[in-house]
Amino acid sequence: MPSRKDIVDALILIAIVLTSVAFIIVAVDRERGPHDDFADRSAAWLESELSVGILDRGFELGERQTMRSCMGSEAVAAQFDDGCDGIAYRKRILFSDTIWRQLPRLEAGKADADARRAAFLILHEQLHRDDTSGGPIEEAATDAIAYDLLPDWSEAVIGRRLERPARVHYERHVLLLRLASEEATGADRDDPAAVSWRRELWGSGDERRREMLGSFAEDLDALAP
Repeated sequence: MPSRKDIVDALILIAIVLTSVAFIIVAVDRERGPHDDFADRSAAWLESELSVGILDRGFELGERQTMRSCMGSEAVAAQFDDGCDGIAYRKRILFSDTIWRQLPRLEAGKADADARRAAFLILHEQLHRDDTSGGPIEEAATDAIAYDLLPDWSEAVIGRRLERPARVHYERHVLLLRLASEEATGADRDDPAAVSWRRELWGSGDERRREMLGSFAEDLDALAP
């Protein structure tokens, strides 16, 4: 029969082991990638600018097969040309090798066409929500606000003001959303009132989004995500 001292010593040992295991788990969970400082700077600026929380997601280089298939089992959203260049998950964002190679160039302040395209896609993926039903409305809201934010975001995060792209991946989605913002506010699409309306839409839940969009919601539903 173990003595009381033996029981106490055993409990102390168990507590030490559990604490060590918990520390290891936290350390692994917090392992940082080479571009997570960039991700943190971007998220901090977005939170300040939009007055909402941005998901804490590190940047990772996606495996070629995953990027070709475009959607992982827990993906929130993806953006693609030939396969996927970006896939947003709840705890991480995967990028294709094409985009991954541009991250050091962006951090060095490069602003050529390839760097600008990568910057826009990175911003788009970081803005994706994980609490909506996704689909065309989510892509439209995310791409439209990324388009609005890109110049100010790039100046703050990269240290160089980038021009908005001439074309975006979800071009028809963004056009419909900008038209909806004009109709809803009676202002030009680049007027602060219309920009504010698009920000509100992005930050809203599914039901509120559809209320704000009115008949434009059905137009967006008809588009591929």
